Formats: sequence, structure tokens, C-alpha cells
Amino acid sequence: MKDDMKAKKAGQNVLFLFTELSYYFLSCLNAAKKEDVQISVVHWPVNPQAPFQLKLPDHVSFFDRSQFDDKALEALIRDLNPDLLFCAGWMDKSYLKVLRKFPEHRKILTMDNQWRGTLRQHLAVQYTKLNFLKGFKEIWVPGEKQKQYALKLGFKESEIYTEFYSADLNYFNSIYQLYQARKSKSYPHTFLFIGRYVEEKGLDILIEAFNEFKTEKQSDWKLLCVGTGPLTDQYENEKDIDHIGFVQPRELEMALKGAGVFVLPSTFEPWGLVVHECAAAGLPLIVTSVVGSADTFVKPMNGWLIEANSKNDLKKHMEIVASKSDEELFRMAAASHKIAQTISPEMWAEKLISLLKQ
Repeated sequence: MKDDMKAKKAGQNVLFLFTELSYYFLSCLNAAKKEDVQISVVHWPVNPQAPFQLKLPDHVSFFDRSQFDDKALEALIRDLNPDLLFCAGWMDKSYLKVLRKFPEHRKILTMDNQWRGTLRQHLAVQYTKLNFLKGFKEIWVPGEKQKQYALKLGFKESEIYTEFYSADLNYFNSIYQLYQARKSKSYPHTFLFIGRYVEEKGLDILIEAFNEFKTEKQSDWKLLCVGTGPLTDQYENEKDIDHIGFVQPRELEMALKGAGVFVLPSTFEPWGLVVHECAAAGLPLIVTSVVGSADTFVKPMNGWLIEANSKNDLKKHMEIVASKSDEELFRMAAASHKIAQTISPEMWAEKLISLLKQ
């Protein structure tokens, strides 16, 4: 991490008050390298449940959030004097507290919360409006479900920007190109799950559905699971199911090259960037309708939306997949790859520059 307290003044100056860094956010920052803008990022430490080894862009100044109390954070903002301030939601109350001291600065909120219309959310909207949103006139969100939440928070259509998240298309597109010819000749009969081993990912539902599917249909399809988390010890390799643990982003090729269909059975998922990644890598998709990114990347030509918490619906769609010919699945894979191109790090960088010019 860089400890420099001074950001070089070159063109315009942007500061992100962020949560945990991710490789896909870094790919967006990398795409902005060619622009005449100085970017600084205050970020939380790495999540032990997702211990990514991240290569930080040299053109961005990074600051470890754990090294800053409120006074130090205020001093950093005054020192940088950014033209544009981004704040990642309202989880970090110190971010919001310190930002109140900068009423003259243009501030944009970011979030991936999706609107579900629960009583708790209706109450939270009123509380958030009164306590957290003062000073924010604009918001940048990933997709439509988040946009609906932003509207409930009182932002106008003209104040809401979308496509805040993007997969690293250069990497995942390259996997598609590298293995496209091989899969056209022999399409892999493997379902793939990538995610944290936590309850809301629905891994227990997936394994139960898969085992019943295998018992009833005697299919040659297999299941590969990638990830780690507090529930890891509950699962072990069994017939036609492999658990390979946590994999660094740049090592996902080993799983994707032999995968045929990506499955995300989450019972709750604000966005689900992995759907974009697997689409770009050329996989048909089975995704629950509660996944935020499903609206954007799962279409009739490349996948299926299924009910959350429904073993039977998931099993039924595994059966549908198994009934497809390899040629049909390969065409769905190509459709996934094409749909994935609708959002990219380059588009993210263009949006950032356009916001600076407003």
C-alpha cells in the first residue's frame, strides 16, 4: 500500500472512500489510466473470506482505512481537495461523518443495495434520508434493482447513474477465445459454482438438487465448486462433485476451461459480479431471480432465471441443460459472451470522465 499523503495534481482529482478492494474495481481503475485524472482510494483491509492477492495500479494512490481516524481522514480530504468525492454506501459511518465537513464539495454516493420492498427497507429509507443522505445529490449504482432503491431514497432519474460494476473483460474474454474451439468440438458437461461458502449463496440447495438430478437421470454431468468460507468444512468431495477451495482471480481459467454451465443459486445477492465474469468467459447461466445482475446478463438466449430457495426448480433446470445438445449449449455460450460486452471497464472510465465534466 502507498502511504503517500500527497496526490500529484494532474488534471482533475477524484477520491473514492471505498470498502474492500476487488480485482474488478481495479480493472476499472486501470481503464482510467489513460485519462488526465488523478485517482485516490481509501479502502478497507482485505476480507479474510476472500483473500485476494491484488496488484495495485501505479497511477492510483491507495490509503489503508485502518490507518485513518476521523481527524486523519478529514486532513487527507483537505490535502487532496478532490474535484469529485465518491462514498461507498453508508456502512462506514465515519466516511459520512467526515464528509459533512465538506459541504462545498461535489459528492456522489455509490451502493449495490437492491430494492425488495420489505417493511424494513421502507423504514430504512426514511431513516437514511434523514441521517445519511444530506449532501449527496447524485448516486452511481450497478443496475436496475439498485436504481429502484435510489428512486425510493429520493434521487431523481437525472441524478442516478448505472453500470458502476464491471468484470475484467480483457481477462474473461481471453478465456472464451482460448477455449472456444475446444468446446465447439466437445462441450464440457460440468456445472460450475463460484462463490463464498456462506448460507446465502445456496450451495446446500445446489448440492442437494444436483445429487437428486444425478440419481434420477443417470446423467454424465458433474459439479465443480470454487470458493471458501465459514461453511467450507460442511462439504467434501463426493462422486461427481469436486470442491477445489479458494482460487485467485487470475487462476480461474483452470475452472472455466472445463465448465459447461455456471450456476448461482443465491438466496440473496445484491449484485453478483461473477455472473458477468462467467458470461464473458462463455458459459450459459442458471441464476436465481434475486441476483441483482441477473436482469442484465441472463436472457432467454443464454440462460435461465430460477426461483430462490427452490431445490426442485434448480433440479428441473439441470434436467433442461442435460437435455440440450452440445451444439445448443455452445450457441448459448456464444450468446452469453456477446451479452457480457454491454458493460466494460472502458465504459466505466468513460462514465467517470463524463461525471467530472458535468
